[in-house]
Amino acid sequence: MKRPITAGGEAMPAAATREQIAEALLALENQVHELMLISDIAANAWDNIGPPQKIEGDAIYYRCTKRERDCFDFLLNDVAVRAQRLRDSFYAGSRGEIRT
Repeated sequence: MKRPITAGGEAMPAAATREQIAEALLALENQVHELMLISDIAANAWDNIGPPQKIEGDAIYYRCTKRERDCFDFLLNDVAVRAQRLRDSFYAGSRGEIRT
């Protein structure tokens, strides 16, 4: 059986089997757990900042140290990066590719 030809003249890759897809998706377990842990850490960091100090209309003011702010910025960025990597790995896994 001939493989379909793409517009560029290259052969299409063979479709991944269910076993390959399952293996690739199961390989995401560590990424899922790491994202869960870092999101818990970020939630705890937010809780440590405490309740709002002042509310004026739509503006809400919190009081924290510069170090707390820097740590929280780091945590939020780390959660976002890990979530993006997990999303990319998931879609690759749906094609049978394993990414770590």
